[in-house]
Amino acid sequence: MKKIVMIGTGGLAREFCSYFSDYDELISIVGFSSTNFDEHRLFLLSGKLFEGDITPKTVGTDEIVIAIGTPSVKKRISEHFKRLGFCFSSLIHPRSVVSDRATLGEGVIVSPNCTVSPNVHLKDFCYLNFRVVVGHEAVLGNFCQVNPVFNLPAFQILVMKL
Repeated sequence: MKKIVMIGTGGLAREFCSYFSDYDELISIVGFSSTNFDEHRLFLLSGKLFEGDITPKTVGTDEIVIAIGTPSVKKRISEHFKRLGFCFSSLIHPRSVVSDRATLGEGVIVSPNCTVSPNVHLKDFCYLNFRVVVGHEAVLGNFCQVNPVFNLPAFQILVMKL
């Protein structure tokens, strides 16, 4: 089981928590780091709210998940937390199918009911929300945010503008 700190308390973070909350053998959410302190309380998010700067020592783990959808913000945040010594968990929901011949980068999240075909490359910090299908030999570039019920055909390349 990975002990993780969530970066973000918005809609994507809340979705992530609801998707993975039944899988204690995979993760334990230690808490949240966010600039929006009210969301943690308002949405009854589990774990502690870490206000201000955090380090692996202050939160008790070096594993984080960035649950922020805007690619440019996700890039900036990943660079900041990497400098502080954090690692970025890659997680596949148990109700998804990911080929053993797919390649996943650092900080990749695959939500429920996704299919990732053989020879797919999910680069660093890709986030597949629920019911995403990625066809064989497709490539998703760094920081791609793929929202629900999306089908990327085979041999396609998807890159986010940063």
